[in-house]
Order: sequence, then C-alpha cells, then structure tokens
Amino acid sequence: MIGRRLAALVLAALAAAGAADARPARHMINRVNVLEPLIAVGAEPFWDISLTDGRVAWNDPAEENQTGSVDAPVLTRGKAVWRGRIDGHGPFTLTVTRGPCSDGMSEFVYPLTVHVDGYDDWVLNGCAATAAAFERRDREGREDGEVR
Repeated sequence: MIGRRLAALVLAALAAAGAADARPARHMINRVNVLEPLIAVGAEPFWDISLTDGRVAWNDPAEENQTGSVDAPVLTRGKAVWRGRIDGHGPFTLTVTRGPCSDGMSEFVYPLTVHVDGYDDWVLNGCAATAAAFERRDREGREDGEVR
C-alpha cells in the first residue's frame, strides 16, 4: 500500500514539474528568445538597431555606425523593454512585442514588432528577429518569407 501511495506521489510531482515547464518563459516572445542578439529594422526613415551583450549599434540616414550601451531587458509576459543611450545622444527605450510584423518595404515577415522612442526625440516603429535569423535569411539568399 505504501509503495502505491509513494508511486502516486512521485507521478503527481512529475506531472506538476511538467506543467511548470510547459508555461512560456518570459524571455520567449512568439517563439523567439529575446535574450539572444537581436536586430530591429524599420523604414521611413530607414534604420536598424542591433542589441548584443549590453551594447547597441544604431544606423539611420543621418548617422551610421553609432554605438552605445543598453541595460538588460525588463521582461514581462509578451514584452521586453530595453533602456539605453547612444554615445553623444539622449537616452532611448526599445520595446519588443509579439508580431507578425512587416516593415512595409519588403516581402519579409518578422516575428516581433518594435517601438523605439527617445534618442533625440525620435519615435520609430519596426520589426525584429534574432541576428541568427537575419544571417540565415541572407545566407539562403531569400527575398521574401518569414524571418525566423
């Protein structure tokens, strides 16, 4: 009798652990690990931002190859928010949420949407994916489709 009770308790504990593992992790948004290096892109004006290991690289029509620092993201369910500063410019906030997202200029579909504000009073909207997804897309030479 004790063996059956113990087995039932072990099975219940394993089931509970499996249920806990089934919950989405906060760092996963639309099946994308936002703690990996990310690239955000947008149009009108064209811009791109890369986030990697606490560093940010920013390119826009006015200035290319700007760099700065970014704090670790604040993660909530379905949203990640970074705060940072581009060297020589004001602070900015970059918010990533679930897509799908189109940049409006290409035939690509991205898994994340991006909103950027600050940085000399700019307000930008765009799309994002991991740097690895962009590398795969470029390596495959694709001109449309999902960037994942």
